[in-house]
Amino acid sequence: MSSGRVIGHRGAPRLAPENTLKSFHAAAKTGVAWVETDVSLLGDGTAVICHDPDLQRIAGRPERLRDLRLADLDRLGVADRVPTLDAAIETLGDYGLSVNLDVKTHGGEAGAVADATLAVLDARAWPLDKLVISSFNFAVLERLRALRPDLPLGLLYDAPADDWRATARRLGAATIHPNHAHLSAAITAEMIAAGVRVLTWTVNRPADAIRLWRWGVDGVITDDPALMLGLGDTEV
Repeated sequence: MSSGRVIGHRGAPRLAPENTLKSFHAAAKTGVAWVETDVSLLGDGTAVICHDPDLQRIAGRPERLRDLRLADLDRLGVADRVPTLDAAIETLGDYGLSVNLDVKTHGGEAGAVADATLAVLDARAWPLDKLVISSFNFAVLERLRALRPDLPLGLLYDAPADDWRATARRLGAATIHPNHAHLSAAITAEMIAAGVRVLTWTVNRPADAIRLWRWGVDGVITDDPALMLGLGDTEV
């Protein structure tokens, strides 16, 4: 993983709607090198960019992703809010951005979304040094590791579980992604000593970011990448 001290959370959601091509464009304009975004699966197996299991929060519609086909996104007028992973990867490449893909299962089969995600990445020949794939569902990561031993994988946690070291070792995780509210200087030091990079979410206050960087956190995932980039190295 190349430098990712600041990572745009779902693009730059304070400048454009989250997880959209416009949000990635806005993130690129801030100068950030990395963005985080969410991969989910439609009912027809299409990998799309969406955090939630349904359209309610982002589009005011009750439909669930698992009940939709790709053509339904146009029919419902939400295609711009739920781009395909393929369109997102193309756009990220055009902007020169690296990406952390947070793979969601929403209660579905982990293998299906893992396979669909990898198929898009392979079709686009996406470079591994510009990629981290993370998930709360470690069955996704197990599937990806079995398919591609070289993939950079990340463990997503709210609060890190007691067995995070063993899990990181078993999956060959390159990164660990805890909620910053559950980090401490001591836990951060333990993770760094274990040889994993620490990327923490969702950090929107400058004082929090500065403290986390001082602890040795490698990257902060933020809704406001322009603000965090503006802090500069001199603050740490």
